[in-house]
Amino acid sequence: MADEPPRVLVVEDDELVRRGVARALRIAGYHVESVGCGSDALALAREGARFDVLLTDLTMPDMSGIDVAKQLAELGCARSVLIMSGHLPPEVDLDSANAAGWLCKPFVVGTLVARINEALAHAEGS
Repeated sequence: MADEPPRVLVVEDDELVRRGVARALRIAGYHVESVGCGSDALALAREGARFDVLLTDLTMPDMSGIDVAKQLAELGCARSVLIMSGHLPPEVDLDSANAAGWLCKPFVVGTLVARINEALAHAEGS
C-alpha cells in the first residue's frame, strides 16, 4: 500500500486565492481541504480532521491566522504551520504560532510547493 499524500489545510478568506492554492497543491500531489475562515477550520478540527500542514492567511475577518494556528495546535489538528500574507507586520510573532515560516503573496506554484515541503520537514524535525 502506498503512503498517503501529505494532508494540507488551506485557510484563506479570498475565494480566488483559496481555490487557486488548493488546486495547485492537489496537482502537486497533496490531499487538500480548504475553508474560508478560521471558525470553519476549527469546526473541521473538532470533527477530528488532522493535517500535516496548516497553510493560513494572516489577516481574515473572523480571526487572524496566528489565532487559527494556536487554536488548532491546542486541538492537535496540524503538525506544522505556514502563514501567508501580502506583508508581514513586524509585530507578528510567528514563533507564538509555532510557524515553520511565512509565504509572501503573490507567489508562484514552485515557491508554494517548496514552502509546503519545508513545513513538512519542520514537522518531521519537531
